[in-house]
Parts: sequence; C-alpha cells; structure tokens
Amino acid sequence: METDMRFNSAEYLVDRFLNDIIRLCLVYVKNMDDAQDIAQQVFVTYLHKKPTFVSEEHAKNWLFKVAVNLSKNHLRSLRHGEISFDELECVLSTGDSGGSTRTESEEQVLAAVMKLKRIYREIIHLYYYCDYNTTEMSKILGIPAASVRSRLARARTLLEKQLKGGIADENGIQKRDEQDKG
Repeated sequence: METDMRFNSAEYLVDRFLNDIIRLCLVYVKNMDDAQDIAQQVFVTYLHKKPTFVSEEHAKNWLFKVAVNLSKNHLRSLRHGEISFDELECVLSTGDSGGSTRTESEEQVLAAVMKLKRIYREIIHLYYYCDYNTTEMSKILGIPAASVRSRLARARTLLEKQLKGGIADENGIQKRDEQDKG
C-alpha cells in the first residue's frame, strides 16, 4: 500500500493543523505569543525529525504529542500568566471567518473552562475541540485511559458546578455562597 505523500508535506501539515496546535498550546500556556512560538517549534521539530506518516490521523497525533510535550517543557521553564478573552476569541473561533461572535453562554463556558486546572483544561480541549476519544487522548498525554476518563468526568463536574452558579474549587469540592448559608 502506497503512502499518501501529502501527509508528509510540511506545507500541508501547517495549513491543516496550525490553528489546532496553537489552540492546544494555548490550553497549556495561556499566552497567545507563547502558544504561537511553541506551535512553530512543533513544525521545526517535524522538519528536523522528518517522520513519515501513513495517514492524516497519524500526522495529527504525532504533531499533537509534540505540542503537548513542548508546552509542558515551556511551563516547567517559566511561570505563566492569564489569557485575555480577546486572545482566546482569536484562536478558539471555529469558523475561518474572523467575524463570528460568541454568545453570552459560549463565553461563560469558555471562562469556566479557562478557570480549570491545566490537567482538566487539556482533557476538555482534546475531547470537545479536537474530537479525540479517551484512548487517543491517553496516547497523546502519556497517561492511562482510565485516568483520562476520570479527569474528563471531574472536569465535567467542575464545569457543571461553575455554570450552575456554585463555587467549586479546583479539586471539585463544592463551596457554599454566603447567600446560601442563611
């Protein structure tokens, strides 16, 4: 069986995956400039290693794994700041046209996701934005599939509590509002 050579073209891979890789890096580093720099490093790594891919999915998985590793390395090397909604809107818009605006509920969900710990943000991003299943996420993140499922369940619980008006800490422990104590 002959390999489709477009999956081994840097131009094709950049056109196809650059925005997805920037989004993934942004989940980790929470800074647009750093996310773009890391995405660039992903493709530099690709050019140096020159892997051969047999499918688009194979290429995507390899690039995402490199992006995760480079993002984690970046976080180890320096402290990271917060991301603005303007930066997040730029990267997370689903359409190619930059004119789409988010609804208030979409902004609330996005704000809730960005308040989660990194381990939960990455799971939500890979599952809902990149359409990976738990087995694929396990390979990308280098953790057992059971851990992926557990983190996904915790992340959903945390998001639900945040969006329903409760105050949940980063470990999922529900706190009561002052008005609820009465």
